[in-house]
Amino acid sequence: MKLILLCAGFATRMYPLTLNKPKALLPIGNLPMINRIINKFISDGNKLETIYIVTNSKFNNHFTEWRKLSTFNSQLVIVNDGCIDDKTRLGAIGDLKLVLEKEKISSDFIVAAGDNLFNFDTSEFIEFSEHKRLVVACKDLKNKENLSLYGIVQINKENKVIDFEEKPAKPKSSLIATGIYYFGKEYIPAIFEYAKTAKSLDKSGDLIAWLSKNYQVYCYKLTGQWYDIGDTETYKEVCALYGDEFADRGL
Repeated sequence: MKLILLCAGFATRMYPLTLNKPKALLPIGNLPMINRIINKFISDGNKLETIYIVTNSKFNNHFTEWRKLSTFNSQLVIVNDGCIDDKTRLGAIGDLKLVLEKEKISSDFIVAAGDNLFNFDTSEFIEFSEHKRLVVACKDLKNKENLSLYGIVQINKENKVIDFEEKPAKPKSSLIATGIYYFGKEYIPAIFEYAKTAKSLDKSGDLIAWLSKNYQVYCYKLTGQWYDIGDTETYKEVCALYGDEFADRGL
């Protein structure tokens, strides 16, 4: 199994914490954020053949230095997308396309955002996905406010995605896409097909919306905690769960 972690953003909403450090390497408790993501997949018994970390030119050295001290060093491949600031970034789909091409990936893979923390059973997610082949991990936020900040998913009784809207003004459901996806290898050409005609390669949700109209995309409903660490307040909240006083520094 291959895992692709998208960590090429500049996290401007979390300045000054991320001004000179990538968000994925910010500490939570005694570990960098990205370690907790990788450790979750490994601790659930999944055999990760290769872990691709997509970063940018500004933070490439940070990740190469981190890799030297990592316990899973031999599994890691750092991919630099060449961007130097937020204005030149390739976007989530641009970075995914880059790593697929550059590393000549031709097998099933999981994509996850480098700023998502979760505690659902990833082995169950993978088992479900190996049968369904094209899967988005979803979370029901119930009546939580600010649903319009997320990709909103609608499904049928078979958990097939029948509608997907990226950050709609009036959400039709409380089921949101978490930024964790499983792609069967047979759908790699579809990603390139989308990239040829898409107006923007920024948001992964736009790709899922397009796929759901042209292919069978399924939803895996995750349980337990899930955090999208997109701002300092959420970061402070997650740090507090691990008894980390770092959340109060510089914020």
